[in-house]
Amino acid sequence: MTFDEIRAKHPTLGLAIYAIEPWRGVTLETYTPDGGVFTFRGKTEQDALDLAFPPESPAPEPPTESVFD
Repeated sequence: MTFDEIRAKHPTLGLAIYAIEPWRGVTLETYTPDGGVFTFRGKTEQDALDLAFPPESPAPEPPTESVFD
């Protein structure tokens, strides 16, 4: 999920992403409406985003045959 997709899907969250210390990678901070702050760090922007908002697993496909076929 991209930064803009997360903003669209979670409009009540505040988000900040930065790389102040190059050797530390990227930091993503999420701010909740009740004042909570959650920090995620990754080597890249996408790593940090995936830690905070894990990619959804695809739904398993139904079996093509069953014991009743």
